[in-house]
Amino acid sequence: MKKLFSVFVVLMVMSSVVLAGGIENPLVPSNMAITKTTSGARVIYQTAKPSSVQIKIFDHTNREVFSDVVKSNESFSRNYNLSNLPPGEYRLSMEDEDGMREETFSTLKNVELLSSIIHAKKLKKCLVTLYSRGETAVKITLKDSNEKLVAADNFSVDGQSVRLFNLEKVKGPVFVEVSGQHGLVRSLLIE
Repeated sequence: MKKLFSVFVVLMVMSSVVLAGGIENPLVPSNMAITKTTSGARVIYQTAKPSSVQIKIFDHTNREVFSDVVKSNESFSRNYNLSNLPPGEYRLSMEDEDGMREETFSTLKNVELLSSIIHAKKLKKCLVTLYSRGETAVKITLKDSNEKLVAADNFSVDGQSVRLFNLEKVKGPVFVEVSGQHGLVRSLLIE
């Protein structure tokens, strides 16, 4: 089981690298990366100008369990230890003025569905990436601040999948929810 999870982690890191810089993709901030380490996560940020990067860790209920702001005039790399957190699903996000990058990390042994939500502020788009270890039903919903449905997608995932949502016509915040067969997997408020 550990070997299968390790293979999954390698695949997710590879897909993150491809999305982040291997392919010209304007949705993903190319100056940010989040990778899994043996004890948690490493964030990598590249810049040549003064920047303020907000790093947050959320639990499965979207409750913030950690927050850090890094102000720097140069590139940096930081490790975050997740091994002291209770068993569960966690989301690590990093955000600057150009956009946001996030990845899901699990301290559980059996994970059915993993997802990440990437928000490209300037392009007004939202990218949802998914991975499952077998066929899994998935539902993605986007609602505006009045809880009016902006978009919804129901489909089945076996391996990796990606969904792109255009937010150009949405005014105000958008709430994104990703649900699997056993309930909510990830939620994010995009402002």
